[in-house]
Amino acid sequence: MSREDKFKRLKQSALRFTAYHERAPKEVADKLAEWNATPEEIALLLKELKEENFINEERFARAFCHDKFSFNKWGKHRISQEIKKYDLPTKVIEQGLDYINQEEYNSTLADLAELKWNRLKESDIFKKKQKTANYLIQKGYESDLVWNLIAELEKKQKSN
Repeated sequence: MSREDKFKRLKQSALRFTAYHERAPKEVADKLAEWNATPEEIALLLKELKEENFINEERFARAFCHDKFSFNKWGKHRISQEIKKYDLPTKVIEQGLDYINQEEYNSTLADLAELKWNRLKESDIFKKKQKTANYLIQKGYESDLVWNLIAELEKKQKSN
């Protein structure tokens, strides 16, 4: 097989790989390497795919942040840690995180906190607060937001 035929085959495969789901350049490069593309071919294919808008870092970051928040209910810290695995520039990651609607973010956090708080059958208030906080912080929510919400939940419980 000629180099040109191999390149065309690799490009067709890469186009299929990027067509059905947003991909980070690193994912495409890794897949091309699996398909035995040379480093030169990978660089050239990535350049072409970017120029033809099949891969776009900003679009990937927005989609990744949106999906992980909407479907997994992850907080910004967790999303940030996970998206860093794709070797995106910090500015692109921050733009993706900024794309998350803050009202929706706060509302989701409040819903998760209340759900966890009410499911816990813990009589010791300190343990209940700690377990709720650990759950939310593990999901990637900011600790100051978490502890403010827990204080509100505690007040609500005491007034009932």
